[in-house]
Amino acid sequence: TMAPNARQGRANTFSAAGARPEGFVLLMDDEAIDNFFRRGMGTITGSSLGMEAMAEFQTLTNTYGAQFGGNGAVMNAVSKSGTNDIHGSGYYFFRNSALDARGFFDNYVAPGETTARTPAFRRSQPGGSIGGPLKKDKAFFFFNYEGIAQLQEQIRQAVVPDAAHRTPTATDPATATAVANTLALFPLPTFAINAAGIGRANVTGNNIAHENYILGRFDYTLNSKDSFFLRYFYDKQHVIDPYNGGNGSPAAGFLPLWPERDEGMNHFATVEWRRIISPALLNTVRVSFSRPNTGDYAVNSFPALQQVFPGAGRPDADVNITGLTPLGQSFFVPAVDIQNRFTEADDLVWTKGSHTFHIGAYVQRVASNVFYPFRSGSVWSFTNGLTQFLSGVAGANGVTGVPVSQTTCRTLIGTDCYNNRDYRETDFVPYIQDDWKVNAKLTLNMGIRYEFATNPVEIHNGFYAVTDYANNTALVNVPNANFKNPNKNNWDPRFGFAYDMFSDHKTAL
Repeated sequence: TMAPNARQGRANTFSAAGARPEGFVLLMDDEAIDNFFRRGMGTITGSSLGMEAMAEFQTLTNTYGAQFGGNGAVMNAVSKSGTNDIHGSGYYFFRNSALDARGFFDNYVAPGETTARTPAFRRSQPGGSIGGPLKKDKAFFFFNYEGIAQLQEQIRQAVVPDAAHRTPTATDPATATAVANTLALFPLPTFAINAAGIGRANVTGNNIAHENYILGRFDYTLNSKDSFFLRYFYDKQHVIDPYNGGNGSPAAGFLPLWPERDEGMNHFATVEWRRIISPALLNTVRVSFSRPNTGDYAVNSFPALQQVFPGAGRPDADVNITGLTPLGQSFFVPAVDIQNRFTEADDLVWTKGSHTFHIGAYVQRVASNVFYPFRSGSVWSFTNGLTQFLSGVAGANGVTGVPVSQTTCRTLIGTDCYNNRDYRETDFVPYIQDDWKVNAKLTLNMGIRYEFATNPVEIHNGFYAVTDYANNTALVNVPNANFKNPNKNNWDPRFGFAYDMFSDHKTAL
């Protein structure tokens, strides 16, 4: 598994056969519904909703044919359709912290209280489905909804200075004021205070999550040979993460002053037409649209941090003082990933004698749009600790980081600083698979798949504006990762066999 994060998905991802988590493919009704980072649906709540809408499900590892891509595993699902009878389901799941035991580190005493208590937790999960006929034996509908509303109180420990070590020693009045205002953001420690005046304080913040999942499907049978369906689902997520700021690791502690707002909004739609050309020939044509969309955003900004070194022209700031919990927003906020995928595909299944052929291809136009401003103000790191920060020293021996203003960025790089990077590519993937029953004992599985992708093109010519963002200077002789196209050689061969060793259907190789 991989450690979860907001835009890549908070649920743990898995690896099959040693492949990377990005290797597996997640399909619903033959459409890939993975997220921008190819790590499952990647919901920012870490959930997996919509199980009531699944009619069939299979997991394929290692031995799947050329009609499936991916590396290591394929997860393949089929959505439910309505029938001639009305069927439905409804449920409501609720959990709270009334019967939860207090954890060992849950020693937070809330204001106005005298004893530690269990962190608050409330989770509601309503859902339901209904399906039935619109016209008997002809037209059917199916609808599924599931939601999440959750509040989870999270208690953390912050490393903070005590009251006796908050007096600035800087001689410049403006600097002294900036130092004092910055230190005021730290709560006072309540335990584990050492000789240097640094201790720990328990802090609390609420992790709030909401999600709504909606799936609708319409099926229509034209005649004995032709049928089609339309399936669309929508998944909207919203999370407030109280501790995702500060540029700090959990070991450094947390402050709930810079909560992160995470948003997700995924759309997946498929129209598929199936025609039985003959008893031995089945053809399927589909058109799909996928739009995974996730983003992380800052919630709060504290002017005190902007004035650590007045006049630097910084729109915001991060302050890291060695030995203390960091102050400021996280490195990747804001950041937005939106991808539009338009797919047209045709799949043919042909049974001829002892051979079963799967032949098909798809064309996919991919538009990947990202917004990564990447810290317009960089970070001040006081590597010599609290004493240096109190003195307001900004020398090279103790402070790292370059203050970068948006005005300077626009002057050196361009009108939008290339915060928006928008890539376009087209993928063409044909395949052929032959499952050949040679005789009663031996079956051969042979196939080949070709996965070609054009070189991505950045519509702002961002590939050719390579810049040293740390110092706002252009780099020279930087290799262009997309100068050549290695995708011309993306051949995926398949070969396998099944052998009934003793012709008794008991031992197979």
